[in-house]
Amino acid sequence: MPQGKPSLPQLVEVAKGEQPSDHNHAAPKTLPNRQRSRGKDINVVPDSTPAAPIVISASGDIVLEYTAISSGNSHYWQVSSKLLMLGSPYFGAMLDSDKFMEGRLLAQQRQALVDRMASGAVNSSPGDNQDPMPAMLPIVKIPVSAKSELCGVEAIQIFLKILCFDLSETEEVQDAFHHDLRAQSSVLISKVIDLAEWFNSTKPIRTTLRAAQYRGGIKSKSSASVKVFTLDMLKLKERRIREMILISAFLGLDDILKAMTHTLIILGSRYWRHGLERPMIEEYPNWKYLSNGLEEELFHRRQCVLNTLTDLQAHFLRSYGGLESDEPIPKRKTTLGAAFSSRNLELQCRNGLDNGMQCDIFHLGQMTRFFALRTKTIFLGSTLVDENFYIDESDESPEQPAGLKEDGAHEEPQFAINQVIASLKQYPDYQIDNNHTGCGIRRRILPILDGVERFTADNRGLLGIQANLWQSPESRKQIAWSEKQGPNDHTVYIQFSRILKIDIPLHGAVKINLSPEDQARFMFTAAKYQWET
Repeated sequence: MPQGKPSLPQLVEVAKGEQPSDHNHAAPKTLPNRQRSRGKDINVVPDSTPAAPIVISASGDIVLEYTAISSGNSHYWQVSSKLLMLGSPYFGAMLDSDKFMEGRLLAQQRQALVDRMASGAVNSSPGDNQDPMPAMLPIVKIPVSAKSELCGVEAIQIFLKILCFDLSETEEVQDAFHHDLRAQSSVLISKVIDLAEWFNSTKPIRTTLRAAQYRGGIKSKSSASVKVFTLDMLKLKERRIREMILISAFLGLDDILKAMTHTLIILGSRYWRHGLERPMIEEYPNWKYLSNGLEEELFHRRQCVLNTLTDLQAHFLRSYGGLESDEPIPKRKTTLGAAFSSRNLELQCRNGLDNGMQCDIFHLGQMTRFFALRTKTIFLGSTLVDENFYIDESDESPEQPAGLKEDGAHEEPQFAINQVIASLKQYPDYQIDNNHTGCGIRRRILPILDGVERFTADNRGLLGIQANLWQSPESRKQIAWSEKQGPNDHTVYIQFSRILKIDIPLHGAVKINLSPEDQARFMFTAAKYQWET
């Protein structure tokens, strides 16, 4: 078994009428119904004892026991060892009499029980002359770990129900079981997936959830709403979005994964506020840090979009003299003003009047104030302040924010990209006087922002990830924005709201008849932009 996985369980034989000495639960007066649970009760975990376990397999020959560390309560499920071993490679190896001592001990106890029933030493169950009483069945203890405690008893029960579901059941029974699974919330199913990975049983869980056509617990009538990106998705809580990403990646649901990853890129994550770091706790739900490179790729894609918007602001600050330029700014055909040669800058004033320089200085001040105070998309700070120097050396320290809960409710999420674009679009049409109409950047920045928004607001989720392409290492290199082997040193030429051309060193210009996803990738991973060609 893989290193770090749960240890093998201990098998305890329970004789008829005896109760284990380490259990304080009294047996109920009547046995529970031996039929499978139906509908919404699939995840209900009622009280149970070794003599009256929760029946998952009516003809089950073992009883699984799980004792939660947090509560100390024990839970019991009657299951079929044959179905359990067929459904799970982990339990198949663990209960194999040819591989482990626990499996051989189980075989001996099962044979001893058969011999006792054949000799008439014990009576069979009143409801089925072929089955022994649950109190006579051997007990297998499910290993307790931080992961199983994190997932909880409800998820363990659904996990066992999937592993022990008999595929030879009638079509009606299978339809009812699949209907029950589709009704389960994304919270529970994401925990079941965590357990499946922990117990090395992903294949049967994936197969069953696909057969049930599970789509995140969303009703069939509204399932179309998660196939494409909509603004309503931005209202979802981050935990819900991440659970849907985990489930859709696990099941290979291309449409949902693409829409949900696009949504998380637009919204940002409260777990990215201080950079990309794994949770510090020993065990955490997989949705908190997505595996298979997804977390790193989504973080990288968001940063690419934000860097593009930052470069756009820097372009106009540089044009008006607010930032140094390493090379002369090419003369724009639409500019009517004469060149101002003292700083190798071209006047941005459209009218070519004598106060053209004052017009540019005015707009530079208004632009800086708008970006720094209104949209808060740039920061003005001092290079003279040592961040490690503190004037107040008293013992009193500023109050620290409360730590994150499991859903991150104590910390606000990052700003959404669509809100940044909407804020930049509110740029007023400043003018120094009535003779300088349209000298500011509003008429120039709005078309460019429309072009950027064409990628971020597209209902196809152009920033998102497709499951079928991400699973293959070869295709992943073609679509990953963070892939260093890709063309990440190219220049994008922008004309108004569209990409004019893409220039890749040593390859020349790229034709623009690319897919929308490839255009988005080239747009936001460019090393350099020519914003006004």
